[in-house]
Amino acid sequence: MTPFPSSRFRAGVLRIAIAVFVASLSMAAFAADKPGLFYYVPSDDGWESLTAHADKISILAPQVFIVDASGQIHGDVEPRVRSLAAEHGMQLVPLLANLQPEVAHAILADEARRHQVVAETLRLCQASSCAGIQVDIEGVVNADSNLFTSFVREVADAFHAQNLSVSVAIPSPLFKTTLSANKYQAIFAGFGVDPAGYQLDQIARSVDFVTLMLYGEYGQGTPPGPVAGQAWVEQSLRYVLRFVPAQKLSLGVGLWAQSWCNQQVTYRRYAELQALNAAALRNVRWDNARRSPWVEYDDKDCHTVVWFENRRSVKEKLKLISQYHLWGFSAWRLGQEDPEIWKEVSTVRTKPKPD
Repeated sequence: MTPFPSSRFRAGVLRIAIAVFVASLSMAAFAADKPGLFYYVPSDDGWESLTAHADKISILAPQVFIVDASGQIHGDVEPRVRSLAAEHGMQLVPLLANLQPEVAHAILADEARRHQVVAETLRLCQASSCAGIQVDIEGVVNADSNLFTSFVREVADAFHAQNLSVSVAIPSPLFKTTLSANKYQAIFAGFGVDPAGYQLDQIARSVDFVTLMLYGEYGQGTPPGPVAGQAWVEQSLRYVLRFVPAQKLSLGVGLWAQSWCNQQVTYRRYAELQALNAAALRNVRWDNARRSPWVEYDDKDCHTVVWFENRRSVKEKLKLISQYHLWGFSAWRLGQEDPEIWKEVSTVRTKPKPD
């Protein structure tokens, strides 16, 4: 005869069952509430990735509205992109961006130009059936911080009046102190805080969410290092969460590779890695502290070091979304990624809930 389990055993089993059930509910709620935004640049590789993964993308952000120093906006959402977005239920949220840093001051310092940019951006978005806009004006200096905040507020007022969303892309304010420690005004968790022209707390009150661009820790002008080391990413989040509510903060994730050869940095797509050195890529190393893969090899011209993002490193970053209860993630950009990442992003991607 098999004895009945003890009451203590039954209670333990029940607690485990409840914990598993609650965990499954929590993951389901997480998956249902965390949208994924993917950046798209009109290009062959971007279009190939977009068409292959359209059913996994909730928000598409084409980099197409480019503003110049006169306040004129150039570009439009491609008809094929509009058609694909409508077919798959993607929300279109184009970027309003500048290609030269001096453009930021030129439009921010001129009230008439600011109004012109806001009105024209709204017109273009409505003409393309967009769900909103993401402001990606970079190169804002300290002296223009108040003007930028006012500009964001003006965009938000105009777009929200038409039931359209507004978000802002902000670079991480943290940089390695070892690069140029003297320029920083403060230190946060071992990283220098660069005094950029963004009033994060005020900006967050105006917009629906803020994308924190957590990539570019290493690159041109630095020694070899990851696109975004885990410690730098997490400390950047912790710093910005002092000013931006977690439910309004999107985790920016870079997807590219970068190689160093004689101090020259080349930015590459993941697909290009196979052409670099097939033998070396069979011995990819993993930096456990920075949660990033890298490889090095001797070429005919130089000693080459390559850091890149892959499924494993992206998965480590996506864990921070639930850990810090963030809005979701924003990934730069389609066409640069390790194809295997789609097995990870699909676990946190869902189409936004309808109004």
